Amino acid sequence: MMYGDPKKVLAKASRAAALTVVGAHGRNRVGMALGSVAGHLAHANPAPVAVIRPGTHSACGSVVVGVDGSPSSDAALSLAFRSAFDRGASLLAVHCCVQPDIDGLPSRFDVTMLEDRIAGYRGKYPTVHVESLLSHEQPTPALLRCAEAAQLVVVGSRGRNTLSGIVLGSTGQALILRSAAPVVIVQSAP
Repeated sequence: MMYGDPKKVLAKASRAAALTVVGAHGRNRVGMALGSVAGHLAHANPAPVAVIRPGTHSACGSVVVGVDGSPSSDAALSLAFRSAFDRGASLLAVHCCVQPDIDGLPSRFDVTMLEDRIAGYRGKYPTVHVESLLSHEQPTPALLRCAEAAQLVVVGSRGRNTLSGIVLGSTGQALILRSAAPVVIVQSAP
Protein backbone atom coordinates (compact mmCIF):
# COMPACT_ATOMS: atom_id res chain seq x y z
CA MET A 1 0.00 0.00 0.00
CA MET A 2 1.28 3.46 -0.86
CA TYR A 3 0.18 6.75 0.67
CA GLY A 4 0.24 10.20 -0.85
CA ASP A 5 -1.19 12.32 -3.59
CA PRO A 6 -2.97 9.85 -5.95
CA LYS A 7 -1.54 11.59 -9.03
CA LYS A 8 2.03 11.22 -7.80
CA VAL A 9 1.59 7.74 -6.37
CA LEU A 10 -0.03 6.36 -9.52
CA ALA A 11 2.46 8.08 -11.81
CA LYS A 12 5.36 6.61 -9.85
CA ALA A 13 3.79 3.15 -9.63
CA SER A 14 3.07 3.02 -13.36
CA ARG A 15 6.43 4.19 -14.76
CA ALA A 16 7.30 0.69 -15.96
CA ALA A 17 3.72 -0.45 -16.57
CA ALA A 18 2.41 -1.58 -19.94
CA LEU A 19 -0.93 0.11 -19.18
CA THR A 20 -2.35 2.14 -16.31
CA VAL A 21 -6.11 1.84 -15.79
CA VAL A 22 -8.04 4.46 -13.83
CA GLY A 23 -11.65 5.26 -13.26
CA ALA A 24 -13.11 8.70 -13.75
CA HIS A 25 -16.05 9.90 -11.74
CA GLY A 26 -17.49 12.08 -14.45
CA ARG A 27 -16.66 15.56 -13.22
CA ASN A 28 -17.09 18.49 -15.56
CA ARG A 29 -14.26 20.29 -17.42
CA VAL A 30 -13.51 22.56 -14.46
CA GLY A 31 -13.19 19.58 -12.14
CA MET A 32 -10.92 17.87 -14.65
CA ALA A 33 -8.72 20.97 -14.92
CA LEU A 34 -8.45 21.49 -11.19
CA GLY A 35 -7.31 18.08 -10.19
CA SER A 36 -8.61 14.98 -11.87
CA VAL A 37 -6.29 12.02 -11.39
CA ALA A 38 -7.44 10.58 -14.72
CA GLY A 39 -6.80 13.84 -16.55
CA HIS A 40 -3.37 14.30 -14.98
CA LEU A 41 -2.22 10.77 -15.75
CA ALA A 42 -3.63 10.81 -19.28
CA HIS A 43 -1.43 13.76 -20.21
CA ALA A 44 1.63 13.19 -18.05
CA ASN A 45 2.09 9.44 -17.64
CA PRO A 46 4.72 7.69 -19.75
CA ALA A 47 2.65 4.47 -19.88
CA PRO A 48 -0.63 4.42 -21.81
CA VAL A 49 -3.58 5.32 -19.59
CA ALA A 50 -7.00 3.72 -19.93
CA VAL A 51 -9.80 5.83 -18.48
CA ILE A 52 -13.08 4.11 -17.67
CA ARG A 53 -15.98 6.44 -16.91
CA PRO A 54 -19.25 5.45 -15.29
CA GLY A 55 -21.71 4.51 -17.99
CA THR A 56 -19.12 3.66 -20.63
CA HIS A 57 -19.68 0.41 -22.43
CA SER A 58 -17.54 -2.25 -24.01
CA ALA A 59 -19.69 -2.95 -27.03
CA CYS A 60 -18.80 -5.50 -29.63
CA GLY A 61 -17.82 -2.71 -32.01
CA SER A 62 -14.48 -1.73 -33.44
CA VAL A 63 -11.40 -0.40 -31.75
CA VAL A 64 -11.22 3.23 -32.90
CA VAL A 65 -7.90 5.05 -33.22
CA GLY A 66 -7.22 8.69 -34.00
CA VAL A 67 -4.36 9.15 -36.47
CA ASP A 68 -2.77 12.54 -37.09
CA GLY A 69 0.75 11.57 -38.12
CA SER A 70 2.39 12.65 -34.85
CA PRO A 71 4.73 10.33 -32.88
CA SER A 72 2.05 9.86 -30.21
CA SER A 73 -0.53 8.92 -32.83
CA ASP A 74 1.90 6.31 -34.21
CA ALA A 75 2.20 4.89 -30.68
CA ALA A 76 -1.61 4.93 -30.41
CA LEU A 77 -1.92 3.09 -33.73
CA SER A 78 0.44 0.38 -32.48
CA LEU A 79 -1.57 -0.10 -29.28
CA ALA A 80 -4.88 -0.01 -31.18
CA PHE A 81 -3.78 -2.74 -33.60
CA ARG A 82 -2.60 -4.91 -30.71
CA SER A 83 -5.86 -4.27 -28.84
CA ALA A 84 -7.99 -5.10 -31.89
CA PHE A 85 -5.99 -8.29 -32.43
CA ASP A 86 -6.30 -9.35 -28.77
CA ARG A 87 -10.06 -8.65 -28.79
CA GLY A 88 -10.77 -10.22 -32.18
CA ALA A 89 -12.18 -6.83 -33.21
CA SER A 90 -11.94 -4.73 -36.32
CA LEU A 91 -10.04 -1.44 -36.33
CA LEU A 92 -11.34 1.93 -37.46
CA ALA A 93 -8.52 4.42 -38.15
CA VAL A 94 -9.85 7.99 -38.13
CA HIS A 95 -7.99 10.93 -39.62
CA CYS A 96 -9.55 14.37 -39.64
CA CYS A 97 -8.64 16.54 -42.60
CA VAL A 98 -10.34 19.78 -41.73
CA GLN A 99 -8.78 21.61 -44.69
CA PRO A 100 -9.75 19.54 -47.72
CA ASP A 101 -8.50 20.17 -51.23
CA ILE A 102 -10.23 22.77 -53.37
CA ASP A 103 -12.65 20.14 -54.69
CA GLY A 104 -13.78 19.25 -51.15
CA LEU A 105 -11.99 15.89 -51.11
CA PRO A 106 -9.26 14.89 -48.65
CA SER A 107 -5.82 15.97 -49.81
CA ARG A 108 -3.44 13.43 -51.33
CA PHE A 109 -1.21 14.01 -48.28
CA ASP A 110 -4.02 13.04 -45.87
CA VAL A 111 -4.91 9.88 -47.80
CA THR A 112 -1.28 8.83 -48.24
CA MET A 113 -0.30 9.58 -44.64
CA LEU A 114 -3.16 7.50 -43.25
CA GLU A 115 -2.57 4.56 -45.56
CA ASP A 116 1.19 4.65 -44.96
CA ARG A 117 0.70 4.58 -41.19
CA ILE A 118 -1.73 1.65 -41.41
CA ALA A 119 0.38 -0.32 -43.91
CA GLY A 120 3.15 -0.83 -41.40
CA TYR A 121 0.82 -2.88 -39.17
CA ARG A 122 -1.14 -4.91 -41.72
CA GLY A 123 1.64 -7.49 -42.06
CA LYS A 124 2.06 -7.83 -38.31
CA TYR A 125 -1.70 -8.17 -37.70
CA PRO A 126 -3.09 -9.75 -40.89
CA THR A 127 -6.28 -10.97 -39.21
CA VAL A 128 -7.34 -7.49 -38.08
CA HIS A 129 -9.92 -6.03 -40.45
CA VAL A 130 -9.07 -2.34 -40.93
CA GLU A 131 -11.27 0.47 -42.14
CA SER A 132 -10.13 4.05 -42.71
CA LEU A 133 -12.23 7.13 -42.16
CA LEU A 134 -11.16 10.50 -43.53
CA SER A 135 -13.43 13.01 -41.83
CA HIS A 136 -13.95 16.72 -42.50
CA GLU A 137 -15.03 17.20 -38.87
CA GLN A 138 -12.79 18.44 -36.10
CA PRO A 139 -11.15 15.49 -34.26
CA THR A 140 -13.21 15.73 -31.08
CA PRO A 141 -16.70 15.43 -32.60
CA ALA A 142 -15.52 12.85 -35.16
CA LEU A 143 -14.01 10.59 -32.51
CA LEU A 144 -16.93 11.05 -30.11
CA ARG A 145 -19.32 10.01 -32.88
CA CYS A 146 -17.21 6.93 -33.66
CA ALA A 147 -17.00 6.08 -29.95
CA GLU A 148 -20.77 5.56 -29.78
CA ALA A 149 -20.41 2.13 -31.42
CA ALA A 150 -16.83 1.35 -30.33
CA GLN A 151 -15.55 -0.95 -27.65
CA LEU A 152 -12.39 1.12 -27.19
CA VAL A 153 -11.00 4.47 -28.39
CA VAL A 154 -7.24 5.03 -28.57
CA VAL A 155 -5.60 8.42 -29.15
CA GLY A 156 -2.17 9.90 -28.73
CA SER A 157 -1.33 12.77 -26.43
CA ARG A 158 0.85 15.58 -27.66
CA GLY A 159 2.12 16.05 -24.10
CA ARG A 160 0.39 19.28 -23.18
CA ASN A 161 -0.17 19.73 -19.50
CA THR A 162 -3.64 19.17 -18.12
CA LEU A 163 -4.66 22.81 -17.73
CA SER A 164 -3.54 23.91 -21.20
CA GLY A 165 -5.19 20.81 -22.66
CA ILE A 166 -8.48 21.87 -21.13
CA VAL A 167 -8.14 25.49 -22.19
CA LEU A 168 -7.14 24.54 -25.74
CA GLY A 169 -9.89 21.94 -26.09
CA SER A 170 -7.73 18.83 -26.04
CA THR A 171 -9.26 15.91 -27.90
CA GLY A 172 -7.99 13.49 -25.25
CA GLN A 173 -9.61 15.48 -22.45
CA ALA A 174 -12.91 15.68 -24.33
CA LEU A 175 -12.87 11.94 -24.91
CA ILE A 176 -12.15 11.26 -21.24
CA LEU A 177 -15.13 13.43 -20.30
CA ARG A 178 -17.67 12.37 -22.91
CA SER A 179 -16.76 9.16 -24.75
CA ALA A 180 -19.34 6.39 -24.74
CA ALA A 181 -16.46 3.85 -24.79
CA PRO A 182 -13.38 3.44 -22.61
CA VAL A 183 -10.49 5.66 -23.77
CA VAL A 184 -6.76 4.95 -23.87
CA ILE A 185 -4.39 7.92 -24.08
CA VAL A 186 -0.91 7.07 -25.37
CA GLN A 187 2.24 9.19 -25.15
CA SER A 188 4.78 8.99 -27.94
CA ALA A 189 7.29 6.18 -27.58
CA PRO A 190 10.50 7.30 -25.83
